[in-house]
Amino acid sequence: MNFLNNLCAKLGGTNLAKIGLLYDDKITKLSAAETVRQSTLNGLPIEGIGNEAWKQMWIHAQNFITGNGDDRTFPPVENEHCPTCLQPIGNLAAERMARFNDYITNQSQVDANNATQALTLQINAIAQLSFELTAYEGIFDEIKQSTPEAIDQFNTLIKQLFDRKNSLISANPSFAHPALDMTFVQRLSQQVEGIKAKKENVVDDGALAQTIKTSQTRLIELEDRQKLTVHKANIVKEMGRIKISNLFNAALPSTNLGAITRFITELAKTGSLGLINAAFSKELTALNFNSFDVETKTQGAAGQQKLTLQITRNSSKIVNIASEGEQKCIALAGFMAELTIDNRKSAIIFDDPVNSLDHKWRRKFAKRIADEAQTRQVIVLTHDLPFLMMLSEESATPINIQSITRRGKLSGFPQGTPPWDTLKTAKRVNFLRNEEVKLRSFVNSPEFEIERYRNEAKVIYCKMRETWERMVEEWLIKSVVQRFGRSVQTSNIRYLIDCTQEDVDTINAGMTKCSTFFEGHDTAPGLGVTEMPDIEELKTDIDQLAAYFNELKARRNRQ
Repeated sequence: MNFLNNLCAKLGGTNLAKIGLLYDDKITKLSAAETVRQSTLNGLPIEGIGNEAWKQMWIHAQNFITGNGDDRTFPPVENEHCPTCLQPIGNLAAERMARFNDYITNQSQVDANNATQALTLQINAIAQLSFELTAYEGIFDEIKQSTPEAIDQFNTLIKQLFDRKNSLISANPSFAHPALDMTFVQRLSQQVEGIKAKKENVVDDGALAQTIKTSQTRLIELEDRQKLTVHKANIVKEMGRIKISNLFNAALPSTNLGAITRFITELAKTGSLGLINAAFSKELTALNFNSFDVETKTQGAAGQQKLTLQITRNSSKIVNIASEGEQKCIALAGFMAELTIDNRKSAIIFDDPVNSLDHKWRRKFAKRIADEAQTRQVIVLTHDLPFLMMLSEESATPINIQSITRRGKLSGFPQGTPPWDTLKTAKRVNFLRNEEVKLRSFVNSPEFEIERYRNEAKVIYCKMRETWERMVEEWLIKSVVQRFGRSVQTSNIRYLIDCTQEDVDTINAGMTKCSTFFEGHDTAPGLGVTEMPDIEELKTDIDQLAAYFNELKARRNRQ
């Protein structure tokens, strides 16, 4: 009650009206002081003179001069020395100092200061008002139990008081507010009066003892409620834990892991694990694995069923007997067996599946992966170009080849095109033309540098030489033999009969010129430097390569 009465007194209408008068008085007297300042200090050469900083400086200067015990006057007069710059004071400066001192000592300025201090004192008292309610939590708990609607009345009053406080301490205070809702205070006042009446009704020691006993019982109850409130969250959490624990303990006797394990074992023999066994054997046959016999076995434990692989009629572990290639073959067979019994056709990804394997196993892996790609999407990440060619050969349909590169410290960026080493002649010619266009743009730009041009042109000539080589393999000898290929295309030997000396001379000339600027070549000291062809000659060399390629392709397509 005292807490609320204090807030209502400080923030009530009477006190707000008093503070409002102080606020109006301050504004009026500050305005009057400003009028005096303008009339007194108008025309002085320094902007803003007369503000608080100037006043403080003036007071310190006065204390400095008059506090030394000498007979100097303040403010200083003509021919005396300035207390701040120590220069002699002229007639005009002395007159200005006298005017400023008149302003400082003017009664309007004193009144303005007094009005400001009076308002500041009241506002500071309002700012220090506390709305901390922790000390009254017990009372609130009791009110919630008896009259919960009173809490809403209390919240309404507290919000009104809080809004009034914030308004008064703001830069632009307001002194007009709705009337305070005193319903809660009135209710509380009635309860206080009731308590006082009970006290007065205690007329003898017996009645007093009974009242004290009742009050003590009520106090103990309230203290217990307070303890429960403090630990309510932990108590509720513990009650929930005990409830769940009791449910688990009640269900535990009904579970028998031994019976579950036996049941799962019987299901496994005819269910998914049985299908895996058959699929695994089929996969080993498809991979032509005949190094030794491998069988699958199931084992039940603690209600779970596990699938294990072991060598038939041999207690040794597979990792101690099988080579790396054989281990990978067994692993691939197990993986493919699981896919076989899974009705979903989700994509699968292989990351360098034939790393460190010889050509025999690589060819088997390529065929099995290519076969699987006919029924689902298969993604293979590899650095092995021969294995890539095997996948292409074993696939019944063309495969989509993409190269992946790094950008700074990040990797995994698709290029949208196959690696350079896998590109056919036509795509390589297109690449060379695009590179020539980009280099020409650089040559015509203000950033052109001859050294950078030489380096980039050298790379293009290197790629051009490799394109001549690919054209010989792909079109001149019509892939009779291929790099990374495992067979000789004997049916294409018929294309070799029309190779002429002109073909030899054209190809030799093109490759010889490219080799002149090949990245791996260096010029011996003293033999001079072979100048890099300019952009026009570079374009001519690419055009000659493209023209011969088109003529050769047309000739081969006619055969």
